[in-house]
Amino acid sequence: MSIFRTTLLFIFAAPIAWAQSSVALTDIANGEAALTVHDMVTAESDFAAAATADPTNQTAAAFLGLTRLFVLPQQAGAQSLMNSLGISPAGRDIYNWTAGLPISTKGDMLVPSNFNASTLINYLETSVLPELVNASSNFASVTNSNLTINLTSAQLNNHAALTVDYGDMLMCNAIVCAAETAIELLSGQNFDATLGNLGELAQGNIATLGSLVAANPNLALPGSAAQRSAAQKSLLQSITYYNSAIAFIKARPAGVTRLFMLTPGEDTTRVNSLTTNLNQVAASITGYVSINKLSQLGTLGPAFTPQWSLRSLFPPVTTSGYFNLQALPDPTMGGLLSGLSVEQITQNYFAQRVANLDSGNALQTY
Repeated sequence: MSIFRTTLLFIFAAPIAWAQSSVALTDIANGEAALTVHDMVTAESDFAAAATADPTNQTAAAFLGLTRLFVLPQQAGAQSLMNSLGISPAGRDIYNWTAGLPISTKGDMLVPSNFNASTLINYLETSVLPELVNASSNFASVTNSNLTINLTSAQLNNHAALTVDYGDMLMCNAIVCAAETAIELLSGQNFDATLGNLGELAQGNIATLGSLVAANPNLALPGSAAQRSAAQKSLLQSITYYNSAIAFIKARPAGVTRLFMLTPGEDTTRVNSLTTNLNQVAASITGYVSINKLSQLGTLGPAFTPQWSLRSLFPPVTTSGYFNLQALPDPTMGGLLSGLSVEQITQNYFAQRVANLDSGNALQTY
């Protein structure tokens, strides 16, 4: 390209770039003003406009990533879902959230027994997951390790003012990708059953599994293969972002206060242990790793493949309608475990069942 053409491009492109940057800065300022008066919907809209006006503005990307998920509870789909679950309409203020599930006289949370889990999973997959993916993209756009965002006390509902830095962006992305993984795993496995039925199963009451399968013929059959593959990718991304965030947080100079903090001593010990466990999870996707002190092995790899089926692992039903744990078709659980016998699995089940009975139930249906 000639010097003349290059000069012309610069002459005409520079004002456009400056105008885009100017518009983005105005939108960011408007978004921050909206945050100050607790108008999260307007703030998210302004930050989205800023990111559109100037896709290279990392402050806009950071703000958009931080705010886009907070507007979800105010949308019609979320409001309808909460109504269906019996969550009180009062107290659904993201700046002072007090709404929750009904509580029994024993202190247990109550959910409608006839509410189908697939309704919740469908909402998570169609409404929440796309926002998580977009938020992750926003956070990933932040590559300037010196970037900081200052949030005022008014913007934080009169809590102490806070500075958010690059390490916080990395940790936010780790959390977002972990949430993506959870939803994609749920979508990759069929949970077409009511919460009442699933509650019995979650509490370890395998005796009800026969009637549960009869009433819900699609339960535990393989779901979307694409979501399983996406779940594996999201999980590995989450662990990568977590490791990068911890390295950045540990290297911060003394005396700074940020969103995610690590204090010497117990916090460091816990984080080091979590880091080891997460890296072991990552390794388990491609091979077996030790899962206990008895050198028994486990891998997560098969769970992300299209053919892995939780349903195929169910033991046969006896003539009395109960499952026969002594006749488990596959003690490896479809290749997830190695070194466990049917007897050990049965013993672990009954030990967990007793623990559930002793501790009571945290979730009941009505």
